Amino acid sequence: MLDDASGPLIYLTMPYESAGELSAEAARLAAEHGLICYDPQSEHLRPVHDD
Repeated sequence: MLDDASGPLIYLTMPYESAGELSAEAARLAAEHGLICYDPQSEHLRPVHDD
């Protein structure tokens, strides 16, 4: 899916009922690759939690 990705951002859509779990995983993956994760609905950066 992202093999040909380029540019300053990746926009992900996800079902509402899975958003909490999926956004946590997206934030974790972003941090693992030295990137940041922004939540446009809350208008904040998505922190990474070590649960």
